[in-house]
Amino acid sequence: SRPRRLSPRAALFRPPPWARVPTGAGRPRVAAMMKLKKSRTANIKEVEVDFRVLQFSCLDQTMLSSLGKQAVQTRWLIEATRGEEPFEIVLTIDKSVMGSPDVRVSCKGEQVFPSGPKESGKLQNDFEWRWPFRGQLPGMLVPNAFHVRPEHSVRDEWFPATVMQQMEDGTFKVSAKFPSGQGGVKDIELPVVQAQNLREAATLGPIRMPMCALILYVPAKNPAHATLSVEKNGEAELLTHYFARCTPPPAPGKLLGKPAKEQRIRFEVSKDRKHVKCDSGYSELSHFLNGEVRTVARESPTKLKKFWKLQVGPFAEHTIELEKKSASSKIATLTVDGE
Repeated sequence: SRPRRLSPRAALFRPPPWARVPTGAGRPRVAAMMKLKKSRTANIKEVEVDFRVLQFSCLDQTMLSSLGKQAVQTRWLIEATRGEEPFEIVLTIDKSVMGSPDVRVSCKGEQVFPSGPKESGKLQNDFEWRWPFRGQLPGMLVPNAFHVRPEHSVRDEWFPATVMQQMEDGTFKVSAKFPSGQGGVKDIELPVVQAQNLREAATLGPIRMPMCALILYVPAKNPAHATLSVEKNGEAELLTHYFARCTPPPAPGKLLGKPAKEQRIRFEVSKDRKHVKCDSGYSELSHFLNGEVRTVARESPTKLKKFWKLQVGPFAEHTIELEKKSASSKIATLTVDGE
């Protein structure tokens, strides 16, 4: 098949060959061969659900590898849309000498696998955990942007409606216009409306809910090769393509928050509005408006270390370091703004 071109962001963090396995490709889908688990759908207060990996680490404490003893912990710190509280997914694998692995999966500090009281469990079959996410319906609070069909109506009749609120269970609170019986209309509030009883007024088609899911897949034969993917519109992409960093950078030691320095250009206008003073020159103002990304420095202090310094606009600067401890090591450390 034709290879897919990756974006610069995806190409920079392209995973190793063994990790390039999207959902549904080369993996068993028979329920008897896989242990499946699904978490409750999470609701996001944004029209588009977009994930960002703020931190990723894989600690391999392998000893006596020739006999099969392993201890691996993989950790993802993820933000689902800006402003939401980041959450942590941790996969811990402990494989005793000549034994089957003990596996533990946790999210937000709560244990996902195993489901019982044990801290870890044997992985007899492949394990897949799905966590669906639901975004906010586009067009909410827009007057008459939808049509509603009464749930118990005998006829297939639709009436103008405004979606007032989206509930956590996927239902909606709607204000609809129904005939008053006297040649006019009256507004009636419907507290619980199912998605199948709403349609878009402009297209007369079903509403389009922004949905996606995080999928953790742990193969029983080699749990250390677990993958975490994002599924959107039936297609999956590895979460290694979602590394991101806030710009301007927050205060040192923080992944999120307000910028460490004020990022503003100030104008002063005279009372007669004939003169304007600015605390920046033309080039700085132009750079502020277009937000162009520029290279400030690029160095290779050693064969095992590379360093980049970038500038996004005139104020936001970021440093990126990529380093390996030794030439024979397969582990590389990526550091952005000291984190």
